[in-house]
Amino acid sequence: MPTSIDLAGVLADEIDELRAVHSDRQIELQVRGNLHGVWDGRRLQQLLQNLVLNAIKYGAQDTPVRVEVTGDATQVYIDVRNSGPAIEHETLARIFDPLTREPSNKANMTGRRWVTRPASNVQVKPGGLRKNRLPFKKT
Repeated sequence: MPTSIDLAGVLADEIDELRAVHSDRQIELQVRGNLHGVWDGRRLQQLLQNLVLNAIKYGAQDTPVRVEVTGDATQVYIDVRNSGPAIEHETLARIFDPLTREPSNKANMTGRRWVTRPASNVQVKPGGLRKNRLPFKKT
């Protein structure tokens, strides 16, 4: 349920839990700006958890997962970055289509995607650096 909160503490709590469960991985958190607003903190924790778990699962094991949360006067941006195998351009174009999977030999992949849109917020750079940027308007 949306309430007036500082999102920095809510997301830091989620990162602390993820670090405890995945102590073998480095998860970095950087917070900048004003993150006060009316938020559904639990839902945003779930969103962050999903993005970080995907970065852990599909990213290079020897590189950190970097989470940057930046707030300005009207929006908050959540960026999750990791390195790993590059997503092919054909897959990237349809990655957020419902019940779509990236071609893989992994038998346990799920077809569900928690992130809602737009796919243009997902950037893939040479060498497999991936960045998910999600903007949220303050209310």
